[in-house]
Order: sequence, then C-alpha cells, then structure tokens
Amino acid sequence: MYRIIHYRDLLIDLTLRQVKIHYRRSVLGILWSLLNPLLTLVVFSFVFQQVVPLNIKHYSAYVFCGVLAWNWFSSSITMSAYTITFNRELVRLPEFNTAILVAVNVASNMVNYLLALPILLGLLIIDGLYPGWNYLFLPLILLIQFMFTLGLSLIISALNVFYRDIGHLVSAVIVIWFYITPVFYRVGDSKRGYEWVFNINPMALILGMYRNIFVNTEMPDIMTLTIVSIVSLVILLIGYLIFNRLKHNFVDEI
Repeated sequence: MYRIIHYRDLLIDLTLRQVKIHYRRSVLGILWSLLNPLLTLVVFSFVFQQVVPLNIKHYSAYVFCGVLAWNWFSSSITMSAYTITFNRELVRLPEFNTAILVAVNVASNMVNYLLALPILLGLLIIDGLYPGWNYLFLPLILLIQFMFTLGLSLIISALNVFYRDIGHLVSAVIVIWFYITPVFYRVGDSKRGYEWVFNINPMALILGMYRNIFVNTEMPDIMTLTIVSIVSLVILLIGYLIFNRLKHNFVDEI
C-alpha cells in the first residue's frame, strides 16, 4: 500500500515539475498549451468551412474536440521515444522505477489537454451545447486514452533504447495515423468500404466517444466503450510486460 501511495505522489510531483520546466522562461508560459490547438482550429475552420466546406454541424467545437485529444496522444507518443534516453541520470539510480518517467510524459500532456478544456466548453456553449449528465463519462474516456497511450509509450520508449530508429519511425507513423483519424473530418464522409479503417483505429473510436458527450450531447456507445476499454487495457498490459522485460538492460545501453 505504501509503494502505491509513494508512486502516486511521485507521479504527481514529477508531472507538475515537467509542466513547469516545459514552460519555464517562456513569456506566454502555460498559454502555449492553448495556442497550438487554437491555431490548428483556426486553420481547419478556415480551410474546411470557407475553402472546402465539409458541412459539419458545430464544426469549430467538433474540430477542437478532436485536436485536443489528438495532440495529447501524438505529443505523448512522439516524446516517449526519448523518455529513457534523455533521462540517463534517473535511469541509473538504483531502485528507481523507470516506468514512472513514461507515465509522467503521458500525464503532463494530459494536463495540457485539461487546461484547454475550458476553451472547448466555451465553444460548445456558444453553439448552444450545454453540459449534461453525459459528461459523467468523461473521466472514463480520459482513463481509456491514458491507458492506451501509456501502453504504446512503454513499448516505444523501451524499444528506442536498443533501436534508435524507432524514434524516427514513430514520427513518420504519427503523421500517417493523423490522416486516418477523423480529427477534422467525419467518418461518414469517407467512401463506402473504408469504414473498417476507422473501426480498427482506437484513436478514431476514442475521438468518437469524446464527440458523443461534447458535440452530440449523448452518452458514448456502450459496445464501443467496452471494446476500446478492453483494447486499451490489453495494450497497457503488453506495454508493461515488454518494458519490464527490457528495463534491466537500459543502463548498459544508454
């Protein structure tokens, strides 16, 4: 029990420290966590409402909802490749649980997501979409995305210690993954026969659940919620087993 409390407190302390360090000596500080998704929103709104209209209702809120979740995921995954190699001093400490470093990376990016949520809520209210009981599912969806992202991050961070090409490969895969995830478009707008691409994409399903509660003002589909929960838990377990198996050789490799 003591170890659980210790790791929880350590995770919280390191996450807050990571967020502070990230924005230290910055003029805008924490506002940078809001500026990036806002600029993305402006670009997408202009292109897909004025230049090539997609005719998606509540498009600003729709896009911002997707951008926030995607930024949390992509930033965590991209940074995870270097989490171990950039923290040599901590990794070399006896008895230090290196998996905490990966969790801190995911958690600090989740903080950026949470900090931007008020802007999303403002966009929703402007569009006449008010919070309801369906928001009770938000903590569960956040947990699902956290588990899924952490599981992949554990695998990537461990493998990159031994194969440094992993970091470059992940950067390329993330770009492709972005375009097959409905961040700025709807699944229903794709050609028939390609639905399976989105059905096997956990991030597409996770974004769909966020939009169910925020934009559609309804509860997530229970079947989708169950499937993604199981997949995320399995990915987390696999990630933990791979990381735990390889971590004993980290010191020799870095």
